Amino acid sequence: MSRLSVLSALRSRPRLAALAAKLYAVAVDIDRWSYSSGLRHRYTFDGRKVIAVGNVEWGGTGKTPMAAWLALRYASAATPLAIVSAARDEAAMLATECQTQHATVVAVPPGARKAAYAAAVVPSAVSTLVFDDACQHWPLVPHVAIGMVNPLSPHGMPHPRCAARSLAPLGTHRERAARWLASLDLVIIHHAQIAASEQRLPAAISNLEAYSVAPDKRVFSRMSDPVFRHHTEAVKAPSSPLLTSPLLLSGLGSPQAFEATIAASLPTTSHLVHAIYDDHHAWTAAEANALVTDAAHAGHSALLLSAKDWARSGGVLTAAAESVGLPLVTASAVLQISSSATDWSAAAQAQGAAIVDSVTGLLPDGRSS
Repeated sequence: MSRLSVLSALRSRPRLAALAAKLYAVAVDIDRWSYSSGLRHRYTFDGRKVIAVGNVEWGGTGKTPMAAWLALRYASAATPLAIVSAARDEAAMLATECQTQHATVVAVPPGARKAAYAAAVVPSAVSTLVFDDACQHWPLVPHVAIGMVNPLSPHGMPHPRCAARSLAPLGTHRERAARWLASLDLVIIHHAQIAASEQRLPAAISNLEAYSVAPDKRVFSRMSDPVFRHHTEAVKAPSSPLLTSPLLLSGLGSPQAFEATIAASLPTTSHLVHAIYDDHHAWTAAEANALVTDAAHAGHSALLLSAKDWARSGGVLTAAAESVGLPLVTASAVLQISSSATDWSAAAQAQGAAIVDSVTGLLPDGRSS
């Protein structure tokens, strides 16, 4: 049974879900305290910069693209960097995006603890460690904690008065929002451009201010215009016939934001159909064959999926698509930082990056500022 199925079952019984949320919050508080009090060992990585990137809710907040942004900005020959991530699609995607940089992706195997594993395998020459999805990894003592917030999510960042209803299993929060925000050095409001266009941004900013998050401790992020590829060749949007009526396929934490980003890059005459699956969904061969057969019969011009979905199931989906002659196109994008949710000029992005630099204490070449 998937995590979403368990949550749905609990939410169908509100009183039980409310009790479970209270018990869950207490359990998380005790677990956190057992590390902060010194009862359990924590890892400091003395002499090296440790940056934790994470979120308070499950999935869809841009934490992995943010880890890639940090690697692309700070890794250099003089200051090698390691990204520590779970050995899932995120690690594969990070390895692809950062392969030309002086950055190593450390894929933590299932069952291993990130901090302990990194302490054992990361070379001593690495001067900066970026931990992907590590805000709730209590054994780690980061020098800098960066939190990602998704204002498009129903539980992205509620007002303090409503925060209790966002705790799992009532909502999708992994810990109390107030405690999480208090532990951060920087808050990044992701999908900010989409949120601004949908009039959701003012509420998100107001709620953060209610938690006393200062304006100089927050910046905005978005995903860049996607780059489309068929095999290894670039696909020119919006003129390519492959993009006239694609079947958009995703197993992401924030599929609506992915769809909005893709739709904005396609011609208005394109007919986009979106098949949404659970986050981290891995397609089986039988499932992929049935999917592409239906897509081909429906007359779709291509199967279109994200870089993350490609990293997870690219081989299976490619084989299935080729068996029916359906082109497979991938869409990849990089995270961009800005000091403004509505200004994505080079100057605004430089200002946003400078704010991140001031928080991390690093310069673009990785040296300490």
